[in-house]
Amino acid sequence: MIKECFREAHKEEAEEILNFYRSFIGTEGCTWSQEYPGEEHVAMDIRQGNLFLVKDEKGIAATISIDSDEQVDALPNWTVENAREAARLAVRKDMQNGGVAREMLLCLMEELKRRGYQGIHFLVSPGNPAALASYAKLRFENRGEISMYDHTWFCYEKRI
Repeated sequence: MIKECFREAHKEEAEEILNFYRSFIGTEGCTWSQEYPGEEHVAMDIRQGNLFLVKDEKGIAATISIDSDEQVDALPNWTVENAREAARLAVRKDMQNGGVAREMLLCLMEELKRRGYQGIHFLVSPGNPAALASYAKLRFENRGEISMYDHTWFCYEKRI
C-alpha cells in the first residue's frame, strides 16, 4: 500500500503537514517543538521536492523528508560519502507498529538511488524505541552518538 501511495507533498498541503508534525509534540521519543519542524521547514522541503507523504481517507498517514543540513552531513560518523539525510519521519498513531516507517524508509531509499545517492543517514533519539526497532530491521548501522541541537542522538547510516 505505501509504495503505491508514496508521493511528493504539494504546497497546498503545507498547513496540514505542519499540523500533522505538531500532533507528535510530547509523544514518546519525539524531540519536536512548536518551533521545529516549523513552517519554514515544510515550505523549503516542498519547494525543493524533498517532502514525501502517504495519505488515506483519514488524511496524512506518514511523512518523511530528505534534509540537507550541512552540520549533520559534516559529522565524522558517516562512512558513505555520497549520502543524504532522512528527516521528519512521522507515522500517524493508528498506523504505528505496522511497518509503515520501514516502508517509508524503503521508498525514500529508492528515491535517493534515483537521484544518484549511495547512502542514507539520519539522527535518531535514543529515547525512541519504535524508531530504533525499525532501523534495526532494515540493518542500518549505528555510527555512534553525538550531541547537537540540545539533544543526544544516535547516528544511523546505510549504503543503498
